[in-house]
This record gives sequence, structure tokens and C-alpha cells, in this order.
Amino acid sequence: MALIKCPECGKEISDKAKACPECGYELKQNVEATKQESFFKKNKIAVLVIGIVIIIAIVAGVCIKSIPQKSPFEKISVKMTREQGKKALGKPDSSKKPTADVQYYIDTYNNVKFLGMKGNLEAWYYKNEKKALSHAIWKYDLDLDKSFNDYQKQIDKIINFYTELYGTPTSEYSDYEWKDYNGTEISLDLKQYDSETIPDCIYLWYNL
Repeated sequence: MALIKCPECGKEISDKAKACPECGYELKQNVEATKQESFFKKNKIAVLVIGIVIIIAIVAGVCIKSIPQKSPFEKISVKMTREQGKKALGKPDSSKKPTADVQYYIDTYNNVKFLGMKGNLEAWYYKNEKKALSHAIWKYDLDLDKSFNDYQKQIDKIINFYTELYGTPTSEYSDYEWKDYNGTEISLDLKQYDSETIPDCIYLWYNL
């Protein structure tokens, strides 16, 4: 504690005093500091709660950004049978039996999300005793109301996703091709309509 002179009467008083004990002159800076201290004491819990909420919001935002994206083929394995596929992927939204033209069982799962897009996942099984998986396709239809630039950004997301996992793609048979850690080929085909330059859908293949 230090001594200061009262601006009004000149008497030495404590620098912590709210007012001069001699003349009653109020030391405004001390009164204001006391008010602020009183405010924070009264609202200490509210300030603490607000601080915690802000911290939780920041942590939640970081966690959401760090959630890894999943391939639509994540639950598919190279030796999977149709029975195992239904256990892994769930009950399909629709199924097709082999025909004279298509010698496969085809189980379709609607609205399978990948990188913010909703496509249909098809699991194709051989027409044999075990009904082993032949390949899988994730198909995403272009929203024709979008511009090519918007669509290209979505294509780039897929290319970047698999390139980060499996390296630079090749293009021997499809527009883009990768090999996963098991040697299975993942390929991206861009289909065009009416001889235009804008593709109307994405075909993402998982070829065993």
C-alpha cells in the first residue's frame, strides 16, 4: 500500500481508499475498480460457463474437421459372398436376380454418402454357388442445375481422396485408376451425355 495526496485537500491517504477520510473526496479510479471487481465476483459463474462453452465449441469444430472421410467401399472385402455382403452392408434397398443379359445378382444401396455426395452403391455377385462378389460400383448423378466448375470440384475431391491414400492415379482403362493395399483396382469413370463436355454422372468402380 502506498500513500498519495488527496487532490482536494492535500492530505496523505492510502492509494486504495475509495474516498478521502478528511474531506470525503471520491477517488474515482478506485470506485470504478471496485465496481468492476464486484461485477466479476457476482458474474463469476456466468463468465466461467461462457468460457467453457467457447472451449467446447472450438474443440468440437476441430474434431469435426479431423473426422476421416470413408470410402463407399470400406465395408467390402475381396472374398465377400452375397450373404456376407448383406451382413456387412445391411439389407439392400433393391435387388436384381441374374437374367439372360446380366449374369449377376445386383444389390443396390441408395443414398450412400461419400465426400458430401449421395450416390447409389451396387454390389455385383457372380451367379455361382457361393455368389462371390465380382465388383462394386458407386454411382453419383450430376445435378444438371450445377455448373461444370461445381461438378469439377466434386470430381477433384474424389481424385484427391484416393490419391492421398494410394498415390498418383494411372489412366490405362478408365479416366483415373488406383490400386489399394490389397492390389484391388479402384477406378473413376466420367460419363458424358449428348456429346457435351460435361459428364452426367460419376462411376466409381471397385474391381476385384
